[in-house]
Amino acid sequence: MLSAMPFPSLLESLKGKEVLLLTHRGADVDAVSASGMLYFALRNSNACIGVPEHINQSAEKLASELSIPFELNPEPKEFNSVIVLDLNSWKMLGSTAEKLKSFSGEIFLIDHHSPSDDCIASKENTLIEEKAASTTEILFKLFKEQGIPISKEMAILAAAGIITDSAHFSYASRDTFIIMAEALEIAGISYNKIVGLFFVERDLSETIARLKAAKRCRIFRIGSFVIATSDIGAFEAQAASSFLRLGADVAFVGAAEAGEVMVSGRASQRVLEFGLDLVEDVFEPLSARFCGEGGGHTAAAAFNGKADSLDEVLQECVSLVAEKIRKKSNEKVQLREYR
Repeated sequence: MLSAMPFPSLLESLKGKEVLLLTHRGADVDAVSASGMLYFALRNSNACIGVPEHINQSAEKLASELSIPFELNPEPKEFNSVIVLDLNSWKMLGSTAEKLKSFSGEIFLIDHHSPSDDCIASKENTLIEEKAASTTEILFKLFKEQGIPISKEMAILAAAGIITDSAHFSYASRDTFIIMAEALEIAGISYNKIVGLFFVERDLSETIARLKAAKRCRIFRIGSFVIATSDIGAFEAQAASSFLRLGADVAFVGAAEAGEVMVSGRASQRVLEFGLDLVEDVFEPLSARFCGEGGGHTAAAAFNGKADSLDEVLQECVSLVAEKIRKKSNEKVQLREYR
């Protein structure tokens, strides 16, 4: 935990005020769920959920199912206070970043991603708990600790955020399971029904993108670990996750346009237990070399930067993983590519 903001007094101080609950651009289920939990907790305030640029389909369906209102591209200046949720980097706010930088009111931040160098909120107004599977897990725990009533809707949202951001419990701690059990009990509905609230059939364009990524895949081996890389123009994160399901230990899928590159990375539980951290071992060093920024979680992270060639960036990702594995194994294991 990076900080411990006075949460109960925060909610009390916001009563009657205009409060913006701000997610990252392309808000996902965890971002919307965390915002929804606070929206219901701040019933005595004029709270509004704001989403920069766009919202993903699953999150939009969940908001519709639970009648959670949201506004695209909000204007922070119209509010007294802003609570930033599920992010801690200015880049994740897209076009809303500049608007928030000129905001004169108080800003708070609650997140579970690895801290970036950005300071969106002051230290005393920042709460980052990297070990939490989701931002909703943090909020549920805070509500319980401080005796804040958790409604059925809030419990459903807590569960939805945990399910999606833990990749259906692939990345979950003991606390995650305890909180999930408590949330299900309060929600009073089954796990499958909660999943149904945000489940969206995969559209054809995503299916084609995943298959194209597989067609363009390069396969590397370092010791007993397999690394897969590929390039596509959309759904990079989904394609990287697909490679893990096919058996890769680490996957990097990227896209490039006009000198800008974006790479999504995913790592299996097996390589995490070996000691690999995608943020610390790959995307932070990558940021220094390619003038960009990387962040996310140990097992799921992303990088945005500048490079003449996407292949050069992907190759560096592979090299950084290989370097980490060599250091941890204390062996001169060979990196080889399968063709």
